[in-house]
Amino acid sequence: ISPPEKAAVLKIKSNLMQTLQEHIKQQEYSQVHVAKLCKTTQPRISNLMKGKISDFSIDILIEMLYCLDLRVDVEIKRWDMKDVHSMNGIGYAIGGGSSDIDLNPVSI
Repeated sequence: ISPPEKAAVLKIKSNLMQTLQEHIKQQEYSQVHVAKLCKTTQPRISNLMKGKISDFSIDILIEMLYCLDLRVDVEIKRWDMKDVHSMNGIGYAIGGGSSDIDLNPVSI
């Protein structure tokens, strides 16, 4: 995997993780409660809250969003090689609507 793809994956994982962290804090959920909802362990949720990004895959982060009643929408765009560093080729939204990057969680 080349550096631009690695950067894209890291950016997506980071945004998914950040959305989870913010939602958990906003809802004032305990780590134990989140672990039960997501059928995982409290230490795993602790790692999530500490931002240990390498411990989580994109699919696991998406599963966690769904178990917390958050929806993930993905938009695929043609990659513009002139703007590799700006990540214009990747678009996704978490929550409602469809935009390049809209990370406002929406409970459904």
